Amino acid sequence: MAIDKAGGSKPQASTRSTEAKPAQGPARPATAPAVPPRNQVKPQQPKGRDGFERGMTPAQQQQRLGSTPALAPTQAPAAADRKVLEKLGLTAEDVQKAGPALPHLQKAAESVVQGHPEQALGHLRDAAFAAPEVATKALKGLAQNLPPGLGRSLLTDDRVARELITNAGLHDSFGKLMRDPKDTGALRELLSNNSARDAVLGAVGNDPAVKGQLERIGLTPQDLVDAGAAAPKLLEAFEKIQQGDVKGGLESVQAAVQAAPGLAAKIGEKVVNALPQSVKAQFQKLGITEQQLRSAGPALPHLYEAADAASKGDWGKAFNGLREAAISAPDLTTQAMKGLAQQLPAQLGAVKSLLTDDAFLRQVVTNRDLHAQVGKLFNEQTRMEGLRGLLNNDAARNATLSAIGNDPAVKGQLERIGLTPQDLVEAGAAAPKLLEAFEKIQQGDVKGGLESVQAAVQAAPGLAAKIGEKVVNALPQSVKAQFQKLGITEQQLRSAGPALPHLYEAADAASKGDWGKAFNGLREAAISAPDLTTQAMKGLAQQLPPQLGAVKSLLTNDGFLRQALTNRDLHAQVGKLFNEQTRMEGLRGLLNNDAARNATLSAIGNDPAVKGQLERIGLTPQDLVDAGAAAPKLLEAFEKIQQGT
Repeated sequence: MAIDKAGGSKPQASTRSTEAKPAQGPARPATAPAVPPRNQVKPQQPKGRDGFERGMTPAQQQQRLGSTPALAPTQAPAAADRKVLEKLGLTAEDVQKAGPALPHLQKAAESVVQGHPEQALGHLRDAAFAAPEVATKALKGLAQNLPPGLGRSLLTDDRVARELITNAGLHDSFGKLMRDPKDTGALRELLSNNSARDAVLGAVGNDPAVKGQLERIGLTPQDLVDAGAAAPKLLEAFEKIQQGDVKGGLESVQAAVQAAPGLAAKIGEKVVNALPQSVKAQFQKLGITEQQLRSAGPALPHLYEAADAASKGDWGKAFNGLREAAISAPDLTTQAMKGLAQQLPAQLGAVKSLLTDDAFLRQVVTNRDLHAQVGKLFNEQTRMEGLRGLLNNDAARNATLSAIGNDPAVKGQLERIGLTPQDLVEAGAAAPKLLEAFEKIQQGDVKGGLESVQAAVQAAPGLAAKIGEKVVNALPQSVKAQFQKLGITEQQLRSAGPALPHLYEAADAASKGDWGKAFNGLREAAISAPDLTTQAMKGLAQQLPPQLGAVKSLLTNDGFLRQALTNRDLHAQVGKLFNEQTRMEGLRGLLNNDAARNATLSAIGNDPAVKGQLERIGLTPQDLVDAGAAAPKLLEAFEKIQQGT
């Protein structure tokens, strides 16, 4: 290669000697070692790491070259390489200036030729370290290899080009745009880069394709410029809305507004215009204006969810959306709940009544415990559960009780368990337990139901007189008949208090002939209602079969009953008399009790089973009667003898 006097390089034929010819002009005095071009080799001169000779002055080198010094000594590329570099718009002069950047420029150009222009970005960035101006020019030349679109527009923008040269973090996103100019996701990524955002926003307005894409989702380039740091979220928001993910879009709108608070006033109308017509109509029915939507903040996506569900008649989901909106916008949600209530069908009368009650609404928008309970009222399967939950809440109870009468479905469900809305209203604070009681009875858990009845009566003592007949009517017919056999009246049931469940247990067992379980129920009832239980034990005794003659005799003996009802030790012993396997053990226990012994001895002769067991050990009932206080020991002695001990 030879250097012309203007400092440019001229490619020479390959057969030409690599030795430089002497200069044709007078030689200048040498003052310092000159650096020869790469194609001059002087073995006798020391070389540096870059291959240049050392120890010559520039004048000496110039004299040896016979030309003026080059601006940037660079080996000229082959003709084929020059053609490749032309793909980047580079001239021979640019190549001369490139210096060490030339290999990177060649790789960038090869990427373009091979159909991968996006791969050129990294090579151009590497080239920029050595020759930034040439690399920037090459970047603009790269743009000419791209189809019309945002990628091309951005590459021809000086500010964007500078960012791409210096910021490798942009290359992946820009590469996506180069492959697909319609990739707005890549645009969002570029807008998310703080250092590149302004440059990208400035270039966006100059691209007609981007304008068209933005128009399709309801935006303009200026909207993105105005959004500034919020531009990525704004773009994402409108894309989601246009794709049908309106809730997700509104969440992104809110994120954009949080990043740029002044944005709400600018795009509020566009957000509303982007919504489906059915949702916009539903917002109106909910009484929510465009101005309120703009200031709804984090509640906006939930308000949309409510409006969308309401427009489809999904009232439960609509309420769920509003209850979430209430967290950040309670006043707006209160208004929307009233608007929702006006649209509810007749079968949701209770909910409609509740959501138009100002006092209840104040509670429901601030008390999240109520949200879940009201939500259950929309579903017939969970309506009674929700009703119980509301009745258990002191602040919501009165409004709930007032609302119950307005719901035909609730009325129907109460009728099935033997109650009316008025029963619950009169029960007041006891309403939850009363409701629970009748549900249990209706499901077959009568004992559990009666326990709940008792709990309700304790909460509201006057309730017993009002619901006594209904409680009895709710009982199985076999149990009601057994109460009569035990001599227990409806009036007595009303005042039985905590004994009521145990009396039921006794009556239920007796109706099935399970006499031991019936006695156990009565002995538990005796704790809180001894007089009523005395009467019931006599009624039970009248039904016992002949083989339980001893028990029958005991339970009709007033003296013994007085002892049995007050002495719990006797309860267990009498209970053993009902089981043939434990009868003698129970008999011994009773004979060991001084107060019960005489009655027990008198009763023994009335039980053929006891007679038989005594006969097996060689005794008669009369032997025990004659033994008196010694009867327990006498019985023990004969048992041991019979056992061989």
